[in-house]
Amino acid sequence: EHGPAGAHGEPGGVVADRCAATAPGRPFIVHAAEVVDATASAELAALEDRGCLRPNTVLVHGLAIAPAQWHELFARGVSLCWCPSSNAFLFGRTLCLRSVLESPAAEGHIALGSDSRVTGSADLLDELRVAAASGVSAGGLALMVTSWAAQVLGLDDAGRIRVGAPADLLVLPPTSDTPGEALLRCRRADVSMVVRRGTPVVGEPALRRAFECRGIHVRPIEIDGAGRLMEASLARRIERCLIEEPGV
Repeated sequence: EHGPAGAHGEPGGVVADRCAATAPGRPFIVHAAEVVDATASAELAALEDRGCLRPNTVLVHGLAIAPAQWHELFARGVSLCWCPSSNAFLFGRTLCLRSVLESPAAEGHIALGSDSRVTGSADLLDELRVAAASGVSAGGLALMVTSWAAQVLGLDDAGRIRVGAPADLLVLPPTSDTPGEALLRCRRADVSMVVRRGTPVVGEPALRRAFECRGIHVRPIEIDGAGRLMEASLARRIERCLIEEPGV
């Protein structure tokens, strides 16, 4: 915490102070126990000593934390952000999540993350397939990127489709009988439509009417070889961005 941590050498903050400054209803997110060695194993005790293992704490990675310890942490309300592809790339292993999921308190306390693109997957759809190779069920993974993820992040109105909730929707082709399996089969070019707060932002040309009904001006784009329509202002921001996105 007292050494350079940022991309330009910015110092790391004092973890206990950051935790204390985080409101109980908001997540306190910290990378912890990321590697498998004695130093990483001691980080859990260090967080405990600093009073940082609270019901709103979210530990990213937690590779050096044993399944039995995770069971205790979940019972206290601590959550996990699991990033299997980054773990495998950097350290050649990840958590045995099937053992972690045996905890009766795990429900609603695990989210799937992708970490940095430098070390992890290109996007969350790719990360889902990596996670599935670890033996976690498609249904369980779907929860980890929807309702469970919303609970981990303290987003009461996200992660589910219901009346009164923000209409943040991902529309997938019906390639399977279950949403989880369809999600695992879906790649970026397969996504039929993305809706944000009830407004379509990108979708198949066949769904042009959805844009027209909301009076949304669109521009044609291509995503990984698939033709799509994109809300015009978003397309302009992508054009102006100095970082080019491969495939778009």
